[in-house]
Amino acid sequence: MKEVPIKEIEDEVEDCVKNHKKWHFHILTPACKLNTQQKYALVFENTDDNETLVSYSQEPKLLQDKEFAKKLHGDKVLDGKSETSEPSSGGQKILERIKELNSAGKPWHHHMFFPDCMFNENKGKWTIIFEDFERGLLLEATSEEEPKQDLRHIEVLFYQQKKIK
Repeated sequence: MKEVPIKEIEDEVEDCVKNHKKWHFHILTPACKLNTQQKYALVFENTDDNETLVSYSQEPKLLQDKEFAKKLHGDKVLDGKSETSEPSSGGQKILERIKELNSAGKPWHHHMFFPDCMFNENKGKWTIIFEDFERGLLLEATSEEEPKQDLRHIEVLFYQQKKIK
């Protein structure tokens, strides 16, 4: 993983979108089980070119995160209208806990791992990981297909948090 300024990641995202390359990204919080630093990290993976970049900061890069989410998953991922759709059974368990934590103002964190993601222990499958810091709990939902409905529910609730930990 190569450490770079955020601008370089933004440029790489634009290049991937323009050239239809496979890519995705992660926001790692200081408390995230995947993070080795005590800073926020924005990790970019271009799996077509086998390139991984990271940019560290003292605050989360939520503006970039939202823009990247829309470019990766489509504009509807954050529109909040998908809450009428049904999540998967694994997604439902995660969503129930997220709603409890959001109501209590407690932080939580999640990841969606693409089948070829460097962090994915379930290679070949889509995996959503949910970190519940209050209970020290890790919930996981895997699927053969991209869990778009689960992600739409989760992403909207993620940005409603009072604090991203």
